[in-house]
This record gives sequence, C-alpha cells and structure tokens, in this order.
Amino acid sequence: MSHGLDDADFAMMAEWQDLEVEVGYEARRRLTVEEVERGQSGWAMLIRYQPQEAGPFIHVDCWTGDRARGEADEIGEMLETRTDPASCRVRALLPAVQETLAFCLKQSHIEGMGWPIAFHMAMWLAKTGQGLVDADGVWWDPVTYTEI
Repeated sequence: MSHGLDDADFAMMAEWQDLEVEVGYEARRRLTVEEVERGQSGWAMLIRYQPQEAGPFIHVDCWTGDRARGEADEIGEMLETRTDPASCRVRALLPAVQETLAFCLKQSHIEGMGWPIAFHMAMWLAKTGQGLVDADGVWWDPVTYTEI
C-alpha cells in the first residue's frame, strides 16, 4: 500500500510545528509504514518516524463493513441537528462510507512530527477514497486542503 508520504515536504511540516527543519529530515529518513494486521472487519498499520527510545509509533486502525457503518452512523448522530455547510457536506457522504480510519496519536506526536505526518497521510487517503478528514473536530477537504 502506498502511504501518500513519498512527496511530502517534511521540512515544511517541521516548520509548521515550530521545529527545526532537521527534525523533519530525520523523520523522513526514519519513516516506515508497516501493515500489521488484516481481517474481515479492517486492518491496522504502524507509522514509525523516530527512534524507538524517543517515543512510540503511530497506530492506525482502519475499519470496514459493519464497523465502518457504525462509525458513520455515530458521526451522523453527532451532526444530526447541525445545519452548517460542513455538517451538511459530511452527512451527504456518510451513506457511501466503506472505510474509516483512526490515527492514535500520543502527546509527543501532537507536539512533534506525528501530527503533520498523520494529517498528510489522512488527507492523501481521504483524497484517494473521495472522503473527508476530521482532524480534532475540524473537517477538511483533501482536494483543496481547506477547512469546510
């Protein structure tokens, strides 16, 4: 599986996090994406971008089938009474949901390179699957890289 990070600008991602560009280059050099599990209800992968002693990997869960439908239904219930354009756009996509992904970030990821790596990968996956990205309660369009 491609992960959408091959052409990512890790120096810019580091600057986005107020980190030195060298931190971005080091994260790119160490980056590995490994599928660790595949079953009928989904799959999982690990993103590693730092030495093991520096912190944990990012765990990504992908749910398919009934688990993905359950996730979509839950989102629909949360947005049920909202009438803003973003909520309406999200609700319009929910009936077509076939997969949902969750990036499990630790505080060290949020403060370091994990957040931009996860965000970039999520945007690439959503664009590939014609979906949207929910980044901490804010919905993003992966085609335009803008909030909706």
